[in-house]
Amino acid sequence: MRHRPLALLLLTVILVVHAGCSDDAPPPTGPPAGIDHRPRLDVGAVFGTIDGNWGAVDEAAIELGERTLVSDPWGRFEATAVPVGQHALAVASPGHLTVYRSVDVQAARTTATGRIRLQRLDAHAVADQGATFSSYFADVTVPEDGFVTASGPVAVEDLVLDVEFLASHGQDFVDAFGPSVGVRASGEEVRLVGTALVAFFARTEQGEPAELAPGAMADLAMEVDHVWAGDEATIPLWHFDPSTRRWQERGTAVRDSLWYRGEFDRTGRWAVAEADPATSAVTGMVVDRVGAPVAGATVRSWMSGPAWSTEAVTDASGRFALDVLEGDCATLRVHVDGEWSYGGFVCLDGGMDAELANPLVVSAPVFRLTLVWGADPPDLDAHLFVPRDWDPAFDLHHVFFDERGDADEPPHCRLGDDATSGYGPEAVVGYRWRDGRYQYWIHDYSHGTSASLRASGARVQVMAAGEAWILEVADTPPPVGEDPGWWHVCDLVADGGAVTVEPVDRFGVPPSGPGVFSGETKRGSGKTTRP
Repeated sequence: MRHRPLALLLLTVILVVHAGCSDDAPPPTGPPAGIDHRPRLDVGAVFGTIDGNWGAVDEAAIELGERTLVSDPWGRFEATAVPVGQHALAVASPGHLTVYRSVDVQAARTTATGRIRLQRLDAHAVADQGATFSSYFADVTVPEDGFVTASGPVAVEDLVLDVEFLASHGQDFVDAFGPSVGVRASGEEVRLVGTALVAFFARTEQGEPAELAPGAMADLAMEVDHVWAGDEATIPLWHFDPSTRRWQERGTAVRDSLWYRGEFDRTGRWAVAEADPATSAVTGMVVDRVGAPVAGATVRSWMSGPAWSTEAVTDASGRFALDVLEGDCATLRVHVDGEWSYGGFVCLDGGMDAELANPLVVSAPVFRLTLVWGADPPDLDAHLFVPRDWDPAFDLHHVFFDERGDADEPPHCRLGDDATSGYGPEAVVGYRWRDGRYQYWIHDYSHGTSASLRASGARVQVMAAGEAWILEVADTPPPVGEDPGWWHVCDLVADGGAVTVEPVDRFGVPPSGPGVFSGETKRGSGKTTRP
């Protein structure tokens, strides 16, 4: 968290006021000629957070379609200008089990992946051939002389095995189980209910991957929760194929008392899972805080026991329908434009469908301004000047790092985290329109020059009025005369329910002076700054 001295802030205001009072002609309005400012209706954004067993995972590698991202020190990532459609998402970090997801990117919206949790693998140095690795509810026994690398056969005692056992209890298993679509030997696709999982990888001490040799088999025994697995004498074994993001049926596990035992012929992740469970339908409605239907919201259900989840997108009237396992309870969560809300908890009797008695209420953003940039300068700041009519002493409310704003009270928009180490993202999210002109500016706090800002690679994605705009500082002509170090990106104009996005794309001097409320004279609090 950053605290900036009041003296520095006041000096900045004085300089800005002085610059604004110069005899130079005011800068022209409207975007420079020759720049294509048409909205991008074929793109959206993706936002998420990566967690591990001990908190946020930074520098996790995130593959989103053809794009590669890295999580920041707080485990966050955000991708802007993502083409509309289904995208494969993979999150990997050394010593963790890779997580796979599918992301549905919608036009001019931010898709929230939610909090993605990585499971840490336990590394075991193998000392004896035919070694057995045991946990509370699973055993894996590897064969003698049954491994090969790209260089040829390798002795078991020269290998390190990375093993992770998980049962269906708790969120960890749901996160690790990932995509729950299976492909039978016949090619038929089915939905899976996972009850147990083992992740099993082999490598040399130098890090070279090793695989089970052709014809070699490892023995697997899993103790499963028969409340979810039932009392079947056999249950399918499934191997996850990362290239297709599907579980492939490969053999059968046989029940032995409280255990299911089977064999597998390759490393990777294996699951004991039932296919095509009996389900019931849950229907309902999503509204915002004033009761208006929210279209395009993602409603996701998480089961209380087994690894099975479903999701649905609300229609134009805010309605949704999704499946829940018969006789189970599910937690419902709602994701809208990068924000998620706890939706509720529902329990179903066997064979019974349910209509939620009350709608799910979320804070649905009406606009989102996301700034991303490169490593240098490390600190760019987003500033939004909001029309203000609830206090006659001020014309504008200044939302920035020292006055973050509020979602529930005026100005009904809020700046998220203040990124100070490069890259961003730094986002301002609005929840209610106020008639007037919103001005969005970017300041180079590190160097204070427009030249540095132009070299930063800064890009802004504007999502408002059902449109997505991509604005890049590289398209902005250099300033004429003084170098203010401020980029006027765009204005959002609200008038009686109609909203217009007006790209500006010029360097200049932002609003200042007695008409701008920016925290220095916060009413009734005595505060001069706010973190």
